[in-house]
Amino acid sequence: MKPRQLFDKLADQVSALSTLGQAQETQGQIESSASIYRACIVLSVSALDAYMHEKAAEAFLIAIRQGASATNASIDSYLQIQSSLFNQTQLASSVRYRLSFKTLVTPQAIDKAIDASGSDARAVWRAIGEARGSRESRLRNMLDLQVDRRNQIAHEADWDPAQLAFRRISLDHVTDCTECITSVVHNLDACWI
Repeated sequence: MKPRQLFDKLADQVSALSTLGQAQETQGQIESSASIYRACIVLSVSALDAYMHEKAAEAFLIAIRQGASATNASIDSYLQIQSSLFNQTQLASSVRYRLSFKTLVTPQAIDKAIDASGSDARAVWRAIGEARGSRESRLRNMLDLQVDRRNQIAHEADWDPAQLAFRRISLDHVTDCTECITSVVHNLDACWI
């Protein structure tokens, strides 16, 4: 499956889950809707991670097949493999295996993958900024915020130890997250490779 197709399939799951959360909220099931909204945020960021793994694998395999020694050395260093030792079947499997140890959701992690592929991360983000008509730092900062919120949910159960309560969450949080992640994916898809 192509990286964008995978992302779209996962985004559809987030949308269906969000609809369920809205229905729960309408019925007065506030705790249930909050749990569903948290799941939406976790799945949205996971969808970005899945997309990036597939997009990076695609970019790396294209670059390796083109045979530019500097790019291949960069990929080999990034993945900690010697790509020249594998046949095409083993190479694709090995690239995906090595990528599976990486989390590719922060702007910095995305930059490293883009740079390793032989592209210039700054140029890719600049192209994204130009396409959006907005400084690329805004999208990068928004992404950092979404990943941070996902981390609060996934690693801290979204519990605020200072307030001794769960952090507030609503459909607006889900909408902000999904719009940001979708923008990142659509723009990376258009501006990288």
